[in-house]
Amino acid sequence: MNRERSSTKLVKKILAMFHNQGILYAILRDYQFLFDRTSTVGKDLDVVVQRADLLHIHALLKQEGFFRQSISPFSNHAGYGTYLPQEEKLLRFHFHIGGISGGHVIYLPASTLFARKKMVGSQKLGFWSVISDEDTLVTMLIHGGLDKQGLLREKIIDQLQVLRKKARKHKLDLNYVETNLTMLLGKDLAQQFLKFFFDGAFEDISNYTVKKRRAFLMAQPQRLFIALYVRMCSAIWHGLRRLRSAPLISFIGMDGAGKTTATNALISLLQKNNIRSALIYTGRGRKNILPIQFFGKRYKRMEEKIDNQQKEVSDDPFATVSWKRSLMYTFAAPVFACDLLLRYFMHIFPKRHADIVVITDRYSSDLLVMKHVPEWFRMFLYTFFPRPTQVIYLYNKPSVLYQRKPNHPHGDLERQQLVFHCILPIIHPHKIKSITKKRTAQAVAEICFKTILQYGETSSRILRRG
Repeated sequence: MNRERSSTKLVKKILAMFHNQGILYAILRDYQFLFDRTSTVGKDLDVVVQRADLLHIHALLKQEGFFRQSISPFSNHAGYGTYLPQEEKLLRFHFHIGGISGGHVIYLPASTLFARKKMVGSQKLGFWSVISDEDTLVTMLIHGGLDKQGLLREKIIDQLQVLRKKARKHKLDLNYVETNLTMLLGKDLAQQFLKFFFDGAFEDISNYTVKKRRAFLMAQPQRLFIALYVRMCSAIWHGLRRLRSAPLISFIGMDGAGKTTATNALISLLQKNNIRSALIYTGRGRKNILPIQFFGKRYKRMEEKIDNQQKEVSDDPFATVSWKRSLMYTFAAPVFACDLLLRYFMHIFPKRHADIVVITDRYSSDLLVMKHVPEWFRMFLYTFFPRPTQVIYLYNKPSVLYQRKPNHPHGDLERQQLVFHCILPIIHPHKIKSITKKRTAQAVAEICFKTILQYGETSSRILRRG
């Protein structure tokens, strides 16, 4: 027997709290997971609630660890989300306040939906409130989900097929459906849509998208004014909130600590959960804008040749080098800093400004661990860089990291460890011990999702609807 998922348990807990505290609700769609353990919670659970209960709902969800999503207060919607590490997914509630709306205008009031709602479930599993089949049909015909090609989604077509079978068996109140469609779209369009429905020509409905929207807004002139007012206010509201850039999450740590593995796992998880995100490498070794590698490789070859001839460099990574070499590295540090700033303003900042979460493998901390450069000068260069929203420091014992990178120069990881211990109080990172890939990825995900959800409470949306 399948075990009940943690997401299902949490949804049931929230809905039970609503019921016990007298909060009326009705789930719109995709609620099979409540009584079928082979189904899962979708990326959003759409629920109709009353405006009077919104503050109470906010308090309950905050108590359960949810974060409010950034949705315009001028719309009739509110969203909340939380991250479930057991399933590696975001669980989100999307509340339709006061009823179901189209074009920012409520066309099925909550009072009507609650009066006609039905209960689904069983004595063993419990019962939950969902909207009636008739209201489901009205909402699908008014604004059924379209895919990227402008056609009805397969899931919507499957639901319409089920409702069509019920209608043929006289299990639907078609008078109610026709009355509402006529009131919302006009008599001719309402009858045309019902004909498509009974004929099973569901794809033909998608050809009427523009005409349907126009008919809905023009059926009552005040709808058009309400829609324009909400759109204008929401645009201003979102514009002001976008003045704050999206999070920049940077990974630092010694060589072999798993920075690249962790960032790749995180970006995959963010995209899986419909979070707008991008991964950018910002280390010294590659993807430079300035021709650092061209000159750097030639200098390193010359340096190695001199070392082999003069045996200048000992096995001790802390050994003092000649003033000429120190001077060369010190002159090179501002060039790398300039390259890194260019990469920030050309690649990172535009994405953050466009509400895209940016994950960086390394970042300005690479300046702080440069060899042969005076500490005061490294700190001076570091002050020019915008600080990340979150810094994650991956670490382990040098002896463990040498096993992961057996060809790494002996003694260099000890030098890196000492340098990082000096700079960590300045950076204030989250420290994660890199033991296994899975455990590291889980710890990273919990920290990063919390950071992203906290950001989402006060800035424009970075979470796409599922």
